[in-house]
Amino acid sequence: MTKTDLQPGDLIHFLSAMSVAVSPDYGVPVQRGATVEVTKEIIEASLDRNGNSWLDLVDDEGAQVARYGQVTFRRGQCPEDVLWWNAPGDDASRGLAHVNAVEAAREISDPIERRLAVAKADETFGPRMTSRSLGYLPGDKV
Repeated sequence: MTKTDLQPGDLIHFLSAMSVAVSPDYGVPVQRGATVEVTKEIIEASLDRNGNSWLDLVDDEGAQVARYGQVTFRRGQCPEDVLWWNAPGDDASRGLAHVNAVEAAREISDPIERRLAVAKADETFGPRMTSRSLGYLPGDKV
């Protein structure tokens, strides 16, 4: 039996993406920022052959760091400031969220509203990610 005191109906939230088994044969991906209501099926599907569960680690951040390399989930509703795109050091997700917001803004027909939406994306997600390719053309002196 699991060592956690989590019961069906309790909430956990995720600080990084993870797959959660909801039955012995089926798991669902959850993103950073998701809140999941624990069910009897999730508890049962989380048990290994020795009766241990990843849910046992809900209140043991040190054990989570040892197992996952980071704190992955916590008890309760997810704080409002934890979003799928704002994990520390995750510039790729932030960049994707920014690109999605700018693309949505470009669909706005009114030029003033469109510009305001792009400015809002810049304000929300920070500066746009840029890339530069360095290369040489034939004949360049290196």
